[in-house]
Amino acid sequence: MNRSASLWHGMMLRRPWNAPCQRPALPCLGSGVRGPPKVRGNLAEPTRLARRYRGVRLTFADLNKLITAAVLWTWFALGADSLQAQTDQGRVEITIIDPATRKPAPARVHLKDSAGKPVRVEHLPYWRDHFVCSGKATLDLPAGPYIYEVERSPEYFLSTGSFVVASNRENAITVELKRFVDMAAEGWWSGELHVHRPVKDIELLMQAEDLHVAPVMTWWNNQNLWTNQPLPGKPLVQFDRNRFYHVMGGEDEREGGALLFFNMSQPLALAGSQREYPSPMKFVEEARRHPGVWIDIEKPFWWDMPVWLASGQVDSIGLANNHMCRDQMYENEA
Repeated sequence: MNRSASLWHGMMLRRPWNAPCQRPALPCLGSGVRGPPKVRGNLAEPTRLARRYRGVRLTFADLNKLITAAVLWTWFALGADSLQAQTDQGRVEITIIDPATRKPAPARVHLKDSAGKPVRVEHLPYWRDHFVCSGKATLDLPAGPYIYEVERSPEYFLSTGSFVVASNRENAITVELKRFVDMAAEGWWSGELHVHRPVKDIELLMQAEDLHVAPVMTWWNNQNLWTNQPLPGKPLVQFDRNRFYHVMGGEDEREGGALLFFNMSQPLALAGSQREYPSPMKFVEEARRHPGVWIDIEKPFWWDMPVWLASGQVDSIGLANNHMCRDQMYENEA
């Protein structure tokens, strides 16, 4: 077995926490309009204007004036509120450290505003309710209170806290992530075998979750990210001395279940496969022609799982899988 294939042996598999499965509600468009008319505008003003026309026959010119007034007052109210929101901001510098080393620690950050809505940071990798950073992040946020939860794998204690952003001021907070076990030092290497994230973000994501092994899914069923670009000469990438990711991970997910393919040199020709035909075992046989290939059953409760096990052609099965969300479990079969 070659070096890259040996990475899969003796590896401790775990799943980093997923985002909450529900999507947050969208805010109301006019929910921020408030204050006296002379200061910030008032959407009720056109209504008072309309009362002046009760019992009066309106010409097209009068109607045009009324509509214009309503549009102008709406624009003024929303525009003034938007301008105020832009000025009611502050800057927050977040530093996350490991107290044992006193160095910045990459981590996953769950940040929520006073309404309980997740804060999205555009310049950092983000997914639903969290973002990851290298241990330092500068955020421009609306003024107000915030709460946070910071995590870095199950080997660290969860760190929680809150802070208040003051208008037009710079704020700085320091978060400590205390480690209580170092499994890598004892010969156990953390890994995640089901990764659908952009390759450009993988290194930071792995650091934030303290992962050492992660194949990245770049082809599955009718999707192939290599269709219009050359295959990588070295799909296995090593960084941070003992972290590895492979950019040729693939997935065949259909009616009977999902099989994951790792350590491949090129994608399998899955495009055009129907829900039940051809059999997934056809692609398993093709994959076995690649030296060092590793085949994983993505979940233990797929319909075809007993057949795959009986074939003797699979290498592992995912017990900690993507039905395990951070705050709940998916209850469906797949």
